[in-house]
Formats: sequence, structure tokens, C-alpha cells
Amino acid sequence: MWLLMLLLADSVSAQDWSVLAVRVSFPREVPDDPTTTGDGRFDLRSPEEAGGEYRLPFDLPPHDRKYFRAHLRALGHYWHTASGGKLRINFEVYPEEDTASYRMPRPLIWYGSGRGDEASKRLVQLFRDAVTALDSAEDVDFSKFRIVVVFHAGVGRETGEYNDISSAYLTPDDFERYGPVVAGGDTLWEGIILPEALRPDGIGGLNGLMAKVFGYALGLPELSNTGDGLPALGGWSLMDVGWLNPTEIEGRLGWGFVPCLPSAWELMHLGWLEPLEVVRDTTVWVAAAHLSEVPEDAVRALKVPVGPKEYFLIENRKAHYRQAELSERNQVWLWVDSYDASVPGSGVLIWHVDEGVISERPNDPNDDPLSRGIDLEEADGDEAIGNPNREGNMWGGPGDPFYLGGNSRFGPDTTPSSRSNRGWDTGIEIEVLDPPRDLMRVRVSFRRNFPRWPKDVIEDLSHSAPLPTTYELLILGRDRLYMLGLRNMSLPLPVVPFGIPAAGDIDDDGLLEVAFVDSSGVLWWPAKGRWDSASVGFRPTSGPVVADMLPEEGIEVAVGGDGEVALLRPGEGVVLREELEGRVSGMAFGRDVGLLCLTEEGGVFSVRGGRVRRLWTGGLGWSSGPVIGDIDGDQLGIAVR
Repeated sequence: MWLLMLLLADSVSAQDWSVLAVRVSFPREVPDDPTTTGDGRFDLRSPEEAGGEYRLPFDLPPHDRKYFRAHLRALGHYWHTASGGKLRINFEVYPEEDTASYRMPRPLIWYGSGRGDEASKRLVQLFRDAVTALDSAEDVDFSKFRIVVVFHAGVGRETGEYNDISSAYLTPDDFERYGPVVAGGDTLWEGIILPEALRPDGIGGLNGLMAKVFGYALGLPELSNTGDGLPALGGWSLMDVGWLNPTEIEGRLGWGFVPCLPSAWELMHLGWLEPLEVVRDTTVWVAAAHLSEVPEDAVRALKVPVGPKEYFLIENRKAHYRQAELSERNQVWLWVDSYDASVPGSGVLIWHVDEGVISERPNDPNDDPLSRGIDLEEADGDEAIGNPNREGNMWGGPGDPFYLGGNSRFGPDTTPSSRSNRGWDTGIEIEVLDPPRDLMRVRVSFRRNFPRWPKDVIEDLSHSAPLPTTYELLILGRDRLYMLGLRNMSLPLPVVPFGIPAAGDIDDDGLLEVAFVDSSGVLWWPAKGRWDSASVGFRPTSGPVVADMLPEEGIEVAVGGDGEVALLRPGEGVVLREELEGRVSGMAFGRDVGLLCLTEEGGVFSVRGGRVRRLWTGGLGWSSGPVIGDIDGDQLGIAVR
């Protein structure tokens, strides 16, 4: 169950969602209960009667059928805009009589009281009672609707009194736990509960609350730090506190009338945004989120990979609006030309996303302020969002975005820095080249990249060990050998490789080739765009090693087996075969020691000049193969493991 919590602090193809809205009231409270808001009935006074109590003239009574239809129109326009036209909401509102509502069998305080599991159970019961009342009174085909929304008299606990009813999205798990709701032969597995108004004095609007709770139904998680009751992404995110962003109206602040647009990550999560992935130095125009159309030479967002599950997500946000439309009489905000009207500032936002954290905590990815799944890299470096110990605004401020004329650069030596969440230097540098406006240039550079790198390949090579050579990088993929650098080509693999490949100038063309053996004992190497092979004559247990190992001029390839080792020369086949005591588990070649072979039984043998010498016999097994190098600087090779 997604319960909405108010965090107070200092200042694809188109989807059709059919919504069935039900208005319910409660027995009148006599006397009025001070722990709930209102007396259990909808406020049906005229605007003139209620005007003196409203500090801002919006969401005015009567809160009748026209009022809720206006709010559902506003919800539809918001999500149609946020989705780029991919989501359409249509609706029906019951009862059809303008001022009628279905009376619930229990008082408001019963549904709103209770804590923990009891509170959740009572919310499901309210939904069940509302649907039962509608099903008894009307001939409604519930199968036509995607979701049922229950509007109840009063305000929600998130902005009201202790025993007011929490606004919530009821999940299939809730109905599994507390029993399904059946109506008209259909079983309902999702539902939404919302109040008639955000506040009884007009300074808060219902639009933002509706947008956020509907976001839960679409599949978005809560993005606040719910564990501490604090923001995590601030007013930049609908699913944090952006649903409640303040708008200055007639010298006063109104809250929740104009919810902000979902952040780039939220749109990605819903499948409505595919950012441009940047992996090489480039400069890109980034269009502001509120623009209905993105110019041909611009993008909506950029994704800069940091690791397999970590990346920077870049978007352009601009705080402004020029036009708005309000409904007659009730003065409901039906639409504005920019839902980012009241985001905390303007410029380029850089989100630091860790999908590993999100996958571990999918329902509350930002509950740990030290390890957030989504974190805003605040350009001013004050880390004020959600931090009560900082002087900045916990909801975010104008110093959060990057822009020319403010903080415009983000890199390894800035605060915040482009280091990964594991603390290593990514070498990524991002610079914003324009002041805040609808189109802003963003330059991304990779300090550690060589010219013309990285290279594009057709498969994931993150688990492959590259073989660096003088001019190229050789990588065995799942089905192909990649030769990246001079040649920038790949070859399909003829067989599945056994063990770790080796590299050497096997065909004497001045370039290093990769060589590997298969499990049957056949050695493979590329030659002029095809594969050559030669049989070792036994099943391999180690190798290959490529080097000039014999007095005769040329390159040999060594392969170890169970009790033997063989040297092959391309074009000639096996040129040397020697027996060893034991199963070869690792090999290395050095000019001073020859071909060094370790066995699983703990033996060490040297094959040099056509002779086998036993160097060590012990009872210890080896944890890895040998490595040969001049460790002590005497120009003599020493083998280590």
C-alpha cells in the first residue's frame, strides 16, 4: 500500500486509462469531532458563502460532481502532457446527481483511525464499502474501468487532523491480505482513495495529490526518504515533494495546484523516455522538460554510463509559466502551459542513478540518505535536499542546476564530483555552455578515453578479459573475437574456447593474434580473416602460451595436459612433446627459466632447450598460474605465483 506522507519543511504506444470515480460521505458528526476535518459531509456551500474562509480563491465549493469532473480533467491533462501524449485518461463520476454521494455505514473517524496493519485494513474496508454502495445503487460495468477512485468527504491525514483518512493507492497485495473486493461479478485488485480537498482554506490544491497517487498506480515508487519523513529529491520530482510545489499567487503561496513534471528517471521508469547514451566526447543540445516537441537537433535527456548499473542522467528544467485555465465557479486549475512552473530553479540537472540500489530497495530506493538509488548532484555543493542540518532549502533551491553564469562544470575535481558511488574517479566531465533557457548545450568528455575510443560492439563484454597488445585490444566474446584498434573488426568463433586465450605474432605479419584451445585439444588462431587450427593430440588442462621458446627461429604455442606438455608451430604442427609428472595447471614463459609448468600435485617443471627439469616437488597445490618478471632489477626472471 502506498500511503501519501506530507514532508513539510521550510520554504511506447498510447495507453488509455478508464477511471471510475465514486463520491462517498459519512454520517454527520454531532458534535463535530476535533480529531477529523469537517463533519463527515461534502462542503456544498456556494463560493459566496465559503469565500471568507478561503485564503486563495481556488478549489472552491460546492465540491459537487462538476468539481470532481474538473479535477479529473486536470489529472488527464497533466498525465497526457507528462507522457508526451502516451497516456489518455477518461472517466465517469458517480453518483450522477450533482450534489449526491453514497453514505458510508461507519463514521469518518472509524475509517481514519487505527495504526499499522489496522489502519491499512480500514482503508481497504472503506474502498469495499464505497464499491458496494455504488454496485447496489447503479448498473455499472466495472470491467470497463482500469481503476476505481474513491473521493471521500473531508481532507487527507497528510494535511489534516490525526484521525483523517490517509490518501492511498491500494495494491493487489493489500487485497490479497485483507480480502478481494467483488462488484458486478468483477474482482477489483487496485484502488485509489483521495479526499475532497487538500485543505479547507484554499491554500492547497488537490491536483498535485491526485497526480502523485495516480503515479503509484502507473508503477512509480515513492522517492522521498520515508524512513525519516524527509525529502530526497526535493521539488524536482513528482514522486518526492514536487507534487506540492508552491506557486506564488496574488502575493501568497498556494501549494499543490501545479505539480511538477516527473523527473527524467521517473519517465524512463514508465517507458516514456529513452535518453541518448553518451560514451564518447560530445556536445549535445538538451531541450527543457516542459517543451511539447523536441527540436530535431536536440534531445530530452542524456545518459552517461559510470558502470554496469550506475550512470549520470542529465535533463533541462525551467521554472516558468505564462498561461493557465481555471474551471468556472470552483476555480480548479485545469491546465498550465508548463507544469514545471514552480520547480526550485532553472538549468541542467545531473542525477546520479544507481540501479543496483534501486533493485535492492524497489519500493523505497531513497530511504538511506547515504546510499540513495537516485541522487541529485546539487551544483552548489551544499547537499541541502532532505538534510535538516544544512542551511539550504530541504526542498531544493536555485543553486541545484548547472548553468553558464552559475556553477557550470561537473567533474573529478569539483564539488560535487563525478566519482562513482564506489569512490573511484570516473574521469567524466560535464560542462553546461548556456544560461538557463529552453535549449541548453551540454558538453560531455571522458578524461580517460583514448582518441576514437570507446568502440561499439554487438554484445556485452563486461565479463570478458581483454588481451592488450601494442596496437590493439583483443577480446573473446561469447561468439566472436574482437580486434579493436588498428583493424576494428571481429570474427565469429569456430568453437567454444577452453580456458584463457593468449596473444602473439603467430603468422609473422607484425600484428599479434589471439590463440586458444578447445576442450578437445585443437589449437585455433586467426589468419587472413579465417581460422587456422592444429591438433595438440590430447585434452588440454592449461594454456596456451605464445612465445619463441625453441632455438629455431619462430613462434611456438605451448599447451599443457595431464602428464604432458606440447609445443606447436603454426604450419608445422607439434614440434615438441614432453612428459611431466602430474596434471599441468598453469604455465608461463621467461627467457631465463624457459617454459615454467606447475602441476596440480605441487610440482614445478622447466621445459627449456628440449629438456625437462624438475625444479620443485612439494605437497602444496597452487592457487593460480605462475607469472615471470624481473622483480628485483637484476635482469634475471623470477617466477611468482
